[in-house]
Amino acid sequence: ELPTGLYYYQATVYYAQLERNAPPQILKSWVQIIREGSGSR
Repeated sequence: ELPTGLYYYQATVYYAQLERNAPPQILKSWVQIIREGSGSR
């Protein structure tokens, strides 16, 4: 479980199942996790 915060991610996606010689696609972005309340985990 990740704490509240802003996280950067990078993923390489391969589409070889759809197109034999398709180049990989690199996806990069940010995702923010927000946790509400102070309840137990």
